[in-house]
Amino acid sequence: MPTLPQYFAPYASQRTQIISKLQPLTLLVETNPKNRPAVDALLQRCAASKTPVGFLALKGKSDDLSVVTHRESGEILEYVALALWK
Repeated sequence: MPTLPQYFAPYASQRTQIISKLQPLTLLVETNPKNRPAVDALLQRCAASKTPVGFLALKGKSDDLSVVTHRESGEILEYVALALWK
């Protein structure tokens, strides 16, 4: 699939919009019942760091991911193989 640069924008220019669309991590519990250990591990890591986080779903060509993001800075913290949809 060719890259279409007209559809890309610098991440920094989109941070405010990204932060406003972050979902709570607890939503992943409902949509990943068969992968509960991975969800629990993610929740524990985030609770231990005491960092305010949320996530956005990322639809990929072969895999779907969740992008764990800092709620205040918009910094991407990690990508996890957990999908928002069932």
